[in-house]
Amino acid sequence: MCELLWSDPQHMSGRAPSKRGVGCQFGPDVTAAFLAKNKLDYIIRSHELLWSDPQHMSGRAPSKRGVGCQFGPDVTAAFLAKHMLDYIIRSHEV
Repeated sequence: MCELLWSDPQHMSGRAPSKRGVGCQFGPDVTAAFLAKNKLDYIIRSHELLWSDPQHMSGRAPSKRGVGCQFGPDVTAAFLAKHMLDYIIRSHEV
């Protein structure tokens, strides 16, 4: 579980040891393979506040929808319904 939570993207291809000592760093090729294998379009991750545009590691144009926004239960419910999800796990619940 620790590796899953503390691994970070990098711009170089492949994998590398994490500079933090926990988890690893992974490149766009690793991300693309994971997305293809799991039939996903995106990995959305955020544990640090970005004051500018989001980092986009896959080479596709990023969407700015929702970036830097505070949202309430109504938006969360709409997102869950649209994507046929039951729940979003927040960092304080892990």
